[in-house]
Amino acid sequence: MIHTVTIARRVSRSKMEEQGSNLFEAEDVSSLLAGNIREIQDSAQGYTGINEIKAYAGQAGLYTLQIVVNLQTLATSQHSISLFDCSPQSIQDLSTNFDDWLNCIGFTRMPPIEHWWARRIDFAVDVRLPGLVPHYVMLAKKGNRPARFIDECDKDGSAYPESKSVTLNFYDKADQVRKDMHHLSYFDTLHAQAQGIFRLEVQCETDKLKSLRRAGVPDQTLGSFMCPQLALNVIRGYYDRVLGQQDFHSLERAQGVVDAFSGPGMGAAAKRNFMTRLRELAAYDTLPAAKAIQRRSSWGDFQRRCRVLNINPVTLPEEWGIDTLPNPRP
Repeated sequence: MIHTVTIARRVSRSKMEEQGSNLFEAEDVSSLLAGNIREIQDSAQGYTGINEIKAYAGQAGLYTLQIVVNLQTLATSQHSISLFDCSPQSIQDLSTNFDDWLNCIGFTRMPPIEHWWARRIDFAVDVRLPGLVPHYVMLAKKGNRPARFIDECDKDGSAYPESKSVTLNFYDKADQVRKDMHHLSYFDTLHAQAQGIFRLEVQCETDKLKSLRRAGVPDQTLGSFMCPQLALNVIRGYYDRVLGQQDFHSLERAQGVVDAFSGPGMGAAAKRNFMTRLRELAAYDTLPAAKAIQRRSSWGDFQRRCRVLNINPVTLPEEWGIDTLPNPRP
């Protein structure tokens, strides 16, 4: 349910003076305390599950310690592509290992990880689709975009629309492991685990986390966001705006579905108009590109008909030779 998080906590000047060198180079800590630099960083190499550590100069003699954590890796002390499930036992294991790590490096008297402030959370779910993941990535790349989202990266193997506060990453996990982790000694294990996984990831920055608080999350601490249902609701909300809930069909198969439909509001003329619109959409690279040019006034009515017919506005290319693919909505 959660991949990585960025957490933060304020610490006093005296704590940075006493224990800062246990996390960072002593020279960097001295420069930070002297006010010569505003930020110091450590890659945290050698700490399983701790990806990055930073410290920032603040106000009133306080400093902010910020840590990027792969929750599942830290909780299990094992490198894996598995996600953190937010179960009580997993949270307990995570908290124990986080405390052990801080005590081991000599950065003591810190609160449990659940009480640190969440600055970013990457909610995620894995859908197993052996042999079909590249197809679904292409469908996601062609899919709709939530308002104010753009996809400028055009990453191979990933649909990557983003806004100021949220980044969506619907991607082929095996492809990502192959590209980014091929140099690791445990690459073969991770690559084998990642086969057939379509990962749906919603990366929420601080502003989005604040909006979730307005929706009922009690506070900004990490523990308040460790809820499987919350994670699933966030993922589904954005997934539906990109890929909807309808199944994917070729144009030929869609024509058959439309012809066989006998419900109200779909007479012969309506069926012809629907298929004309569907064929027009298929000619564009993405739905947003099509919507920017086509008649906006009729888009809502077209979407309603898609839902009734269980036909996704994103159609399967003829060259795939596939009639229908089920929608893998989590």
